[in-house]
Amino acid sequence: MRKAIGWVGAVAATLVVLAPAVDARVLHRPAPARREKASECGAPAIGTVDVQRLQTEYKKANDIQDEYQAEQEKFQADLAEGQKKIEALQSDIASDDAAVAAATSDIKVKTRYQTARDAAKSRLKKVQAEYADRLRRRKERADALADQLNSTLLVQAKQAVATIARRHHLEAVIDSRVGLLGLPDITDDVLTLLNSPQRAVPGISKPAAKK
Repeated sequence: MRKAIGWVGAVAATLVVLAPAVDARVLHRPAPARREKASECGAPAIGTVDVQRLQTEYKKANDIQDEYQAEQEKFQADLAEGQKKIEALQSDIASDDAAVAAATSDIKVKTRYQTARDAAKSRLKKVQAEYADRLRRRKERADALADQLNSTLLVQAKQAVATIARRHHLEAVIDSRVGLLGLPDITDDVLTLLNSPQRAVPGISKPAAKK
């Protein structure tokens, strides 16, 4: 199951920034069918977007979430593998220590186990350094993917909502989970824009002109 990182929640928390001065009382009024009627009744034109659908249907975000989850799984696999090797070497060192202590009268035997113990200690340090570096790189990769979701894709989602809101002449957009009836939903248009090969979001070319 895909693990969400939480960037969609940030989208929901900032939707009303499109019109921060909107009086909460007007949200309960029926949405005007036409933009001209909105000014006549004194209510701003307000729409909704389903942020849960953005989370599940924004393809690029889902791809990055899958990469993030894969990195997390690889991190855990590397951690388990490293721990297994370290424990085996620690066991060898303990056995050699016991053999050295037992071989008090046999210098050759004692020297052989001391040499084996020292070699195991050297391998242990190497393995610890190797897995520490591998886990660090795994963590950096996962953190970079999380940052991409929580920054770049968050900006893209907010920009897409703002772009579609302007197309529909909306002064504010709120999370559809608020549960208000009669407000136009722009989720399909936002997802179409986000998932289009050409999008009007930072760093991505403008969408093709409408026919």
